Parts: sequence; structure tokens; C-alpha cells
Amino acid sequence: MEKTAHQLAIESLVYLGFEDDGETRGDCFKIITRKSYPLPGAIANIPSRVRLKLPGSLWKVTVGKITTNFYTLENHEVTSFTQFRTKMLPDIVSFAESLAAKQ
Repeated sequence: MEKTAHQLAIESLVYLGFEDDGETRGDCFKIITRKSYPLPGAIANIPSRVRLKLPGSLWKVTVGKITTNFYTLENHEVTSFTQFRTKMLPDIVSFAESLAAKQ
């Protein structure tokens, strides 16, 4: 069975030195649909995302099935943010390599 871009992105980041940092919070809520308007009717699910951190730096990354987000947090505020489509694995690896090289 062939690995997904999501799995390959996580494996690549771990290979480059990123470590597990838990996961983001998933959520489930009702949204308004054309059939249910004006009342909420459909249940929408936002799945949790894998979170990794680069030891010795402020950089963290969340990997989802569609997007991969690199960011830094200072005083609980995002100070840098870069987003890639998860299927763009060469771009993700290149950016992660540049971060790891700065360590």
C-alpha cells in the first residue's frame, strides 16, 4: 500500500530532527446548510492535526491532510507563519532543512 503525502510529510520531518509535540485540538460543530437554513443542520468535523517541534528552537509544525503549517510562538502569540500544501513534499522538506541547518 502506497503511503499518503500526509504520512510522508510526517516521516520526513521526523527524519530531519523534528520531535513529537502532541496534536492540535479537533472539533465538531453544527453548520448551516442550504437545506437547514436558517437553522444549523449539518455536523462538521475538524480533525486534530499532528504537531511537531524542532528542538532548540521556537519552530513548530502541524501536519494535516491538506496543509502543513510551520510557525513560531512567543508569549503565546504566533510570530512567524508559513503554509504549504501537504502534497508539496519537496517544498516542505526544503523549508524544514533550512530551519534545521540554522540550529
